[in-house]
Amino acid sequence: MSASEIIEEIQRLPLSEQEQVLAFFLSGRAQDKPGDAPVRYASDADFDKSADQILRERAELFRRLAQ
Repeated sequence: MSASEIIEEIQRLPLSEQEQVLAFFLSGRAQDKPGDAPVRYASDADFDKSADQILRERAELFRRLAQ
């Protein structure tokens, strides 16, 4: 089914159901893919800790990249 066909189908829906479709898209759920995990963000402290660990473990690599 093409996007144009889907739009036509939505336009045929009663107004109350069109509002449900709009609410679905505005909620962001339309962007979700099956099996997608929710996005998580690291705190500043967790980021700093991880960055320090990576820099220590890969010091030689970073030294070479800096040349």
